[in-house]
Amino acid sequence: MLKLYYNPGSCSLASHAALEEAGLPYEAELIDLTQNAQFSDAYRQKNPWARVPALQIGDDVLTENIAILNHIAELVPEKALLPTEGLARARALEWLGLCCKDWRQSEVGCRSAPIRRLLRNGG
Repeated sequence: MLKLYYNPGSCSLASHAALEEAGLPYEAELIDLTQNAQFSDAYRQKNPWARVPALQIGDDVLTENIAILNHIAELVPEKALLPTEGLARARALEWLGLCCKDWRQSEVGCRSAPIRRLLRNGG
């Protein structure tokens, strides 16, 4: 059984969507970043990076969307979630890397920075 550790305010949506698209059985566990749950001893034993998303596969844990998405695609090759060979696969992984990096640095940062300032300054 696969287990996805996620938080809606993180980059977890891509991994969540891939699991749904793949039709694989999995369970999802919310990691409450507002309560610093990612730093709990229990979670850090599973994922020393203390980040989400993370995908538990038996006793192993994968982190980072690119690795998780690549693994999910390999579990169900008949679904063709990623190209299987050559430059087409490399380009797909390139775009995934750009999306993960740029999305986190721009969209989420732009939306959450003003909120963080308001909270720090007491509204």
